[in-house]
Amino acid sequence: MRVKTVQINWHDKLPIFSVDFDHSYSGTGWRFATGGGDNNVRIWRLRTPQERETDAQSPAVEFLASLNRHTAPVNVVRFAPGGSRLASAGDDGVIIIWRQVAEVAGEDIEAWRPAAMLRGSLADICDLAWSPCGGFIVSASVDNTARIWDAREARCLQVLADHTHYVQGVAWDPRGEFLVTQSSDRSVRMYRWLGAAKAAARPGSEIAMPLAAHYSMPRLDTDAGVAEANGEDSAREDSGDTKDADLQGMDVDSAQHKPAIRKTQRLFHDDNLA
Repeated sequence: MRVKTVQINWHDKLPIFSVDFDHSYSGTGWRFATGGGDNNVRIWRLRTPQERETDAQSPAVEFLASLNRHTAPVNVVRFAPGGSRLASAGDDGVIIIWRQVAEVAGEDIEAWRPAAMLRGSLADICDLAWSPCGGFIVSASVDNTARIWDAREARCLQVLADHTHYVQGVAWDPRGEFLVTQSSDRSVRMYRWLGAAKAAARPGSEIAMPLAAHYSMPRLDTDAGVAEANGEDSAREDSGDTKDADLQGMDVDSAQHKPAIRKTQRLFHDDNLA
């Protein structure tokens, strides 16, 4: 079987830093977005094998739209669960939430308009992730912080400032219960997403308080650290105080907009950058 590599050179031959497929696309083929060093976001459609067989002269990839609001290279693009919305961010420190609209102008086949612009510290943004419900975004920045955003109200809910170097990656677990951040400080930090339980208890209610709680863990890169951690775990097991009990017992101080903190875990990649 012969395989042909599809190449996209529509970012003015500058680097492409991110790509993401729209898993909710209802049209023919597969829709995906790219972000590049030309400050733009491009929307594309990968044609089906049947289309390519019918018209062998047509390119395998069709250009759909160009989104041009960023003022610096775009480092990350992510489609929202459910489609019709796209988040992009880059070196200008701005997260733009795009929404697909009906009016099409120029050479574009699709039309996308900014629905919201999220501004934090204006430091470069390296990564972002949507919550499974599509209502929230977590972003990673070179100011050593991750930020949780309400995508509907376009406001920051909480700043997670536990890392000591660039935060380069963020992820939301598929069930919407945990957040994970990874950094150049060689650590991975895990957070409990308190909004999942509140949303389940009160469907459709607005959540207007910080919704992440941080667990930090003892460092495990030395024999002493391993022994200390094992000893702590044994003591907790003997006393019947389990990790799950800690997770369920966390509270959020709504007056101070800060979550209660329980120490549990911190992961390191030895002496290498994570």
